[in-house]
Amino acid sequence: MLDRHLRTYWSHLSTRDISVPMNTEYMLSDIAVSGKTDDGNIFADVATRLTPTDGMHDNDINMISFFWGETYNGIKYANTITTYIDGVPGLDETAKHEFLGRAYFHRAFRYLALCFQFKDVPLVTRILTDGPKQNYKTTSREAILEMITADMEKAVAWVPNQSQMAYVGMINKGACRQLLLKCYLATGQWDKAIAQADTLISHSGYALMSNTFGTFDNPAPVAWPITRNVIWDLHRPANKAIAANKEAILVMPNREGTDATIRYKSMRNWGPMWNQAALKSPGGKVLQSYAKTNASYRALYDINGAFGRGIGMIRPTHFAQYGLWSVNGVNDLGDLRHNSTVGNWVRMDSLKYNDPTDPFLARS
Repeated sequence: MLDRHLRTYWSHLSTRDISVPMNTEYMLSDIAVSGKTDDGNIFADVATRLTPTDGMHDNDINMISFFWGETYNGIKYANTITTYIDGVPGLDETAKHEFLGRAYFHRAFRYLALCFQFKDVPLVTRILTDGPKQNYKTTSREAILEMITADMEKAVAWVPNQSQMAYVGMINKGACRQLLLKCYLATGQWDKAIAQADTLISHSGYALMSNTFGTFDNPAPVAWPITRNVIWDLHRPANKAIAANKEAILVMPNREGTDATIRYKSMRNWGPMWNQAALKSPGGKVLQSYAKTNASYRALYDINGAFGRGIGMIRPTHFAQYGLWSVNGVNDLGDLRHNSTVGNWVRMDSLKYNDPTDPFLARS
């Protein structure tokens, strides 16, 4: 349950498929701002909107209240293990420590998030058995960080490496080490963080991918050709969990049509709403969304297949589009993550007018 819950932490969908919690994380960072321009109550002015009585519960864009409730749900699931594990018959010490270490990871992950989203929060470390509690008080962030750091030191010692485990997607030693070094950073223990990072990078079987690998997949090769490259392969769903991917520390499968499906509609939430009636070419035509099952399908202009059909719940900041990719004020053309030449990055002027009756057909 903890592993499943972790998969939904940033990807849980509201009932209308128009919001994911990650929107909120991005919108309260320097990466994105609210893009819901058809809403007069848009969550744009954070300084005035983010108050205890306003801006906490708007599930169309702002899911701050989701993080409070669901993070404590995850803590509850972890506390179920730590509270009752001693009562499990026939569990040897090695297995007990593995389960405890994974529970510590999940609890630490969630408390680390809470401490940097809300600062001082109530600290709950066991399942309550003596009735409902209504007099919670906050614990200082420093005390919570100290506790979860100590827990993660045990988790690193107890949880096995992925190579020693039968299943992909369970918490492994590499994930524990990564979380421990973040705890060390949060508590100002710089040298310990460096040591953990060195071990993770150089002595744990992981490595940066430097060459293409796995399956080459391009959903719309005619409309948007891809020059195969390592960054493209690294982010194809088919390549995330394969043994050849040496960058993957913790894999959380999330696939359409499987029991792991969370329906993470990132393209729908983040892509521009390019085919609305208000956006017309100089010839008065809107961009068409061609379905591959239709007789009128035009592969050359399959914008939907290449980029998805977004609704722009959030939009990138100027920094995310430009400043982030500059080195000494010059765009780093060698950065494959931001390279539209090979196909990894898409600009709005990459879209082509695709109505066959449009006199501007195929122009940008």
